[in-house]
Amino acid sequence: MRPKFLTRAAEAPRLTLGERVVIDVGVRMGRSIRKIAEELGRAPSTVMREIERNAFCYGRYRQRYRFGAPKKGG
Repeated sequence: MRPKFLTRAAEAPRLTLGERVVIDVGVRMGRSIRKIAEELGRAPSTVMREIERNAFCYGRYRQRYRFGAPKKGG
């Protein structure tokens, strides 16, 4: 049996605004990456990557900055 997040990733390769809001709320509540990923039906690495790409202001995740954010490292 394939994990749920593998089939979901093929159907929806990009995170939706709603999923980003769930990540934002989950991070603010101190939930684990795995719990957030499980709730979304996504791979934990997808959630972690989203948090790393969009962490501003002392490492806090800000979903409103997700589009057009400069890439880290150059």
